[in-house]
Amino acid sequence: QKKIQPTVYTATQLYSNARTKRGADKIQLLYLAREKALKEQSWSLLESICATLISSQNSDNIQNTLYIALSQYHQNQYASALALLEKLNDKLTSPAHYYWHQLITGNIYAKQSLTAQAVPYYFRASEIAQKHDIDANELNKKLWAELAKLQSYSLEELNTGSSIQQGWINLALYSQLYVGDPVSLHSAMNNWQRRYPRHPAGFALPDKMKNLLAIEPYKLTKLAVLLPE
Repeated sequence: QKKIQPTVYTATQLYSNARTKRGADKIQLLYLAREKALKEQSWSLLESICATLISSQNSDNIQNTLYIALSQYHQNQYASALALLEKLNDKLTSPAHYYWHQLITGNIYAKQSLTAQAVPYYFRASEIAQKHDIDANELNKKLWAELAKLQSYSLEELNTGSSIQQGWINLALYSQLYVGDPVSLHSAMNNWQRRYPRHPAGFALPDKMKNLLAIEPYKLTKLAVLLPE
């Protein structure tokens, strides 16, 4: 007997259907449309759905506003996205909302090659993610990419604040300062791991440490030369 496949609706279809409904049915369909639009990365549609949810006197307005800002960011509407995010500044009570607020703001600056403006927002997002166990894979990659664009003197100026911030900065500094000195780099990376256990920047270590395995014989030779006769 042939199985009947369930109908899979697109975000557009769900949104159109929602607009013919009222009350709880309408809200439920709008939520389904919102999640589908997010998966489809249909940014213009996501913005429309969230605006409809807000106008329906929905209680999830902070989340909807964040999604609108995210949609505008992806449509290169940076000024309007930043204005929306600024309005949310004193309304962020949820750690997840604060994380996304800082991440989207950082993304807007990073997309415009404004690394110095982006990095502080990324640091705050990293701190809140670590404290509240929020999945920050997207942030970690973006923050590491931005730090790689900064000169060592700029990194030194940022080497203050929380342990999370200092951990990011020191790993970026070591990566730059010891790039031509694999033995020192290996030692610095090991020291970093001991100093910053479970730090979110740890994801950037494995490839470097794998590459450094190849220089172990060189390291042993150098140590042997230093031994007294």
